[in-house]
Amino acid sequence: YAVKQSVNGIGAVSINGFNTLGDELLFFSKEGIMAVDVTANENERKLRNRSYYLNKKLLAEENLELAVSYVWNGFYFLCVNSHCYILDGAQKTSWANERTNLQYEGYYWDNIDAKCFAQFSDSLWFADSKGNMCRMKKYEEDGILAYNDNGEAIPCEWSTILDNDGATNYFKNLQKKGCLVTLLPLPQTGAEVYVRADGKEPELIGKVSAENP
Repeated sequence: YAVKQSVNGIGAVSINGFNTLGDELLFFSKEGIMAVDVTANENERKLRNRSYYLNKKLLAEENLELAVSYVWNGFYFLCVNSHCYILDGAQKTSWANERTNLQYEGYYWDNIDAKCFAQFSDSLWFADSKGNMCRMKKYEEDGILAYNDNGEAIPCEWSTILDNDGATNYFKNLQKKGCLVTLLPLPQTGAEVYVRADGKEPELIGKVSAENP
């Protein structure tokens, strides 16, 4: 009988999760965002995970089969349940194990109710579940209006890593690192600063407003 090569590997979970980031074919599976990687033998292909930093939250989402993806300006967008998971094609980290040989820098956005994407006049657009067409703003075109949503402030959160690396019993005398945050002087711009220690609840240590006088 004739012998033919077959493929045994991870399958896609969403038909709209396929896209090409740079020169790499990506697709969305139940194990995360995967890449079809060329090995030293060019006739052989291996699947490599590219979303390790996002997988814990991404793979806990419901209705993964409804996820949609798009590539724009070197970023791979994957949206599901109004959450957007992004891989930055310009930032890669070499990390070799049995599942991957590199990772992209990953980002997470919420309140992005995207059902499909399109690019028009160098801008990224998406349609939401209510039939609205929404445009991702750019500072070059929108100026300070790029930092609000139809006049409303955009909330966001950023945190530093834990100083003890999750192992206080090993790292008791670490040199504490400083942190500098710069706020643009724009309308409705400000920040609340919290500190959290030893697994306790965050405590507010100060507020600052950066609005134009």
